[in-house]
Amino acid sequence: MKIIAVFHQDKIVGVTGCKKSIGANPPMAIAGMEKIDALIPTLRELGPYNGMLFTSRMARAADAASVLAMEFDLDFRSIKGLGQAGNLDNGVVIPYPGYENDGPIEWQRDGLEAFADIYLMTDENDTALAFSHRPIIGALVALCKGIVDANGINAIVQDKNLTKDGYVVFNYDGVTLTLA
Repeated sequence: MKIIAVFHQDKIVGVTGCKKSIGANPPMAIAGMEKIDALIPTLRELGPYNGMLFTSRMARAADAASVLAMEFDLDFRSIKGLGQAGNLDNGVVIPYPGYENDGPIEWQRDGLEAFADIYLMTDENDTALAFSHRPIIGALVALCKGIVDANGINAIVQDKNLTKDGYVVFNYDGVTLTLA
C-alpha cells in the first residue's frame, strides 16, 4: 500500500508559559491551514483515498487532517503512534506530561507501529493519508535509509529538505517500508 505522510504545517507559537499539556499540544495556525489547502491538487493526484484519513492525536495534526477530510469527504481516525507527544516552541521543547524521555528511537518505533496499524485497517492496494510530525516522519525516512541510531535519525529530522514538499510518500507491505 501507499501511505502519504503529511506534515501538519504552521502551528500557534508562544506557548511556553502555558500548562505543559497545553503548550505541548498547540493547534495549527490559519497560515498552516492555508498551506495544507495548497496541497489539495497534488494530494488529489496521488489518490484516490479509500476509507478514512489517519492522524496523530495532537491538535495541529488533527487540524491538518480536518482540512483534507472536508475536501475529500473522508472521516479521520487518530492513531497514537503518529503523534510526537511534545512541541518545539521558539527553541524550547515542551514534552507532553509522561513523554519527557521520548526521542528518535521511540519516534521511529512508534511511527512504524502506526503504519502497521494503518496497514491492518486498510486494503493492501489502498492509498492512505497519514498526518503526523517532522520527528515521526523523519524517523521513518531514516528507517527507509537503514538509519536506526539516534544521531542518524536526528540528522534526517533536522534536514531542511525533509518538509519541502509538505508530505513524504512511502510504500508499505506490512513488513517492508520504502520511500516511493
